[in-house]
Amino acid sequence: MLAGFMSLFLLWAGLAYWISRENGQILAHKMSILILQKDNPGLLVLITGAIGGVVGAFAALSGGLLRSLFKPKA
Repeated sequence: MLAGFMSLFLLWAGLAYWISRENGQILAHKMSILILQKDNPGLLVLITGAIGGVVGAFAALSGGLLRSLFKPKA
């Protein structure tokens, strides 16, 4: 479950940072003021990564539970 969280956290945060850096962080500045009530695009990137990480953790947990459901008992 930790591997699922970390992999998607790094992927989403890295992609959000890359997209934000490529456009001069114009949208990130505006969205951080709108959502966080302060100008902090870095925190917005971390929150984006955390949301992706939670999705990845639940996906890893679901996959593990599904595998144990069909695994023959020995």
